[in-house]
Amino acid sequence: MYIEASSVGVGANARLLSSIFPSATGSCVSFWYHMYGSTVGELNVRVIDALSGSEDYKWRLSGQQTANPNAWLEGRFSVMNGDGMTIMIEASTGISYYGDIAIDDITVLDQICPVFPSTADPSIYETVSCDFEMSLCGWKQMTDDDYDWTRYAGTTSSASTGPTSDHTTGTGYYIYFEASSGVLGSTARVKSLMIPATPAGACLQFWIHMYGTTMGALNLYLYNTFDGTTTLVWSQSGTLRNTWIYQQVDLVSSQNYELIFESVRGSDFLSDIALDDILFDSSSLCPTQKQCTFEQDTCGWRQDTTDDGLDWIRGTGASYPTVPTDKSTSTSNGKTDAALP
Repeated sequence: MYIEASSVGVGANARLLSSIFPSATGSCVSFWYHMYGSTVGELNVRVIDALSGSEDYKWRLSGQQTANPNAWLEGRFSVMNGDGMTIMIEASTGISYYGDIAIDDITVLDQICPVFPSTADPSIYETVSCDFEMSLCGWKQMTDDDYDWTRYAGTTSSASTGPTSDHTTGTGYYIYFEASSGVLGSTARVKSLMIPATPAGACLQFWIHMYGTTMGALNLYLYNTFDGTTTLVWSQSGTLRNTWIYQQVDLVSSQNYELIFESVRGSDFLSDIALDDILFDSSSLCPTQKQCTFEQDTCGWRQDTTDDGLDWIRGTGASYPTVPTDKSTSTSNGKTDAALP
């Protein structure tokens, strides 16, 4: 979604309202925004209390935010919403038409924005949770595969596949499967040390990078150490957008277990697969995700027509080249929400 800045005056506003989110002990609101142009105005996000109607500014930026015309940036904030809430996203125009603003991929998690799981068992944290800055932590290379995962920093050796930096800091380490060697279906596996049973449920959160025209697959298995059975609990195949992407998986097991990440090579070298920032929380299942990519519709977000001067537009880069690609698919045909002056 975006605002078109070429047809209205300075300071025109476009507001987008969510449906009411029920009360929660804490929520994490995240989204991606595009603010490139010499006269970009302001983008702000407010939370409206469902009972009192009071508005609270939670996030705001003004002006051009990047030198890269194609760059999407992430915004996020935590909020306590004991009474329930509505989220308002407002964009305003600058002094000329070089000021389109776009948003995409809005997600609301039923927890505060995570850094590390504060309630996780410290020994399990050391075993499973890992940002790969110093080592592989408790993860071990397996021997019944074809290749090893590589701990690496910076851009991978092959163009048009693999990340250019890690997810944690942008200058640190991640692990990845280098697809320059091998054949279709070659595998590399790492496994965790044993995790005590989690019959009430646990949550594994991690970030993946899977970009390349001949991308293979990344699988996550749960290996039951009691009976020796292996269960596929998560899988992703095919190319995604050229960025780090968040994933989460519920883990329920009445027996002790190990986790196995398996990368599977595609048909040629354009299939590097990377993994970073694994977080394990043994205290509960994963938070519910409320997400909108704007690919099919606006997911219940609606225009606020009370006193703003323009509307958000659900469009594509093919139709509005000032926002060349959306964030969800990184193509000119993917949908975005932008405010055009």
